[in-house]
Amino acid sequence: MQALSPTNAPAAALPFPSDNMSSQALGSDELQMLGDRLRLTYGSLEAPLPARLAELVERFVRREQIRE
Repeated sequence: MQALSPTNAPAAALPFPSDNMSSQALGSDELQMLGDRLRLTYGSLEAPLPARLAELVERFVRREQIRE
């Protein structure tokens, strides 16, 4: 399977909160849906994630590790 270039990537369907809302916690159902959409969109890419998305994923992982 071939990776999509950024210009061919599908548009995001989720509304993104502004930076001042980034501390708002998502429910487990919302996190599951977000994870599913990220896997569908980026799961087969061989190239690294875009910088902002990679940062958000890292923050999410750290937050989940703290909860456990």
